Amino acid sequence: MNKALPLIASGAILLGACSGAETAQNTPNQKSPITTTTVKPLVEMDFDQAISPDQQRIIRGAGEYYATAYGCVSQKITVNLGHFATKDEAGKTVTVKAQSDPGVITYGADSLATDSAKQITNTTAHEMTHACQTDEPKILDKPVLLRDGAKVTGVQGFSLLVELPNGEHTKFTKIEEGVAEAQAAAITPGYDTNNEHYFHVGELTMTFMEQDHITHAELAGMVQSNDLTQYIGRIGDPAQPFEVNLVSAMDQYNMAFNS
Repeated sequence: MNKALPLIASGAILLGACSGAETAQNTPNQKSPITTTTVKPLVEMDFDQAISPDQQRIIRGAGEYYATAYGCVSQKITVNLGHFATKDEAGKTVTVKAQSDPGVITYGADSLATDSAKQITNTTAHEMTHACQTDEPKILDKPVLLRDGAKVTGVQGFSLLVELPNGEHTKFTKIEEGVAEAQAAAITPGYDTNNEHYFHVGELTMTFMEQDHITHAELAGMVQSNDLTQYIGRIGDPAQPFEVNLVSAMDQYNMAFNS
């Protein structure tokens, strides 16, 4: 069942102006030129041709609306079509509608074929937080040791780069998923999600934003510049070092995700 996140007032959303180039042309029987404006989109999208023109229009509109509200360091986003299996998360089956990396959004073909315009808009609003990031991770000066022996070695957006005790590498993405939900809900009337886990981490993020007076514009700036340190400092205990507050945040996001 889809769950709707509320629109919250943790700070005004800043709407940026689109850049435009003006041209003038003379017409018969008219002394004054007509001025026309060609508007350059804030973020360009390069679509897989298997995505229909109507779907492209919906995705482009939602992406441009996101970029107007929050900006986007990825000036061009490649939009692909892929095939995703359902996955089990904490005992619940979840349909994967899309997956994204900096500068790339890949929609699940099955979901895109059956989703309504509203559902595609919701998915795009969420995925833009993942796509609007620098593709260069931030490596921590000092890795953060976790209780199981794993180490947080860096940050990509708000996803933690983790080295496991056996040397394998993975990511802790629950913080970033919560932020993506909060950002999408703030600019999308009637926003909802089919992923109950994301709903809960989105709620937790909104709680932190209200408690610690973090605006959506501030949050966007942090995510797009890999500045997880600032976010953890804002939501954590000021008397504790970053390492302690980071582990505490991971615990809280894990608990919310699995609730």
